[in-house]
Amino acid sequence: MFEYYRYVGEWERLLDTKLIGVAETHQRHGLLVVAEDERFFTISGMHDAMGFVGCGFSDAMDNLLFAQSAPMIRPDQEFVKWYGIKYRHGDPGRYSYDSP
Repeated sequence: MFEYYRYVGEWERLLDTKLIGVAETHQRHGLLVVAEDERFFTISGMHDAMGFVGCGFSDAMDNLLFAQSAPMIRPDQEFVKWYGIKYRHGDPGRYSYDSP
């Protein structure tokens, strides 16, 4: 199993927030985390991937139930696979945490 917390510090720096684990997801293959500003993210426990789930608890729970989330790509990654789809920097559908 992939180490959940391997990149959490880097994501905290990129998102400029503290991330707190609140629940396991996807039959214990992922971890749901919440940021200080109430954005929710999921971290894959199977591979190096993280996604945006929603703003606020209700939005995040709806999106988790219906498998609606947006992948995120760190600057050091060329691409990330999210639910079998390969996303690269600038691709539509990814969560652009670095945009104003």
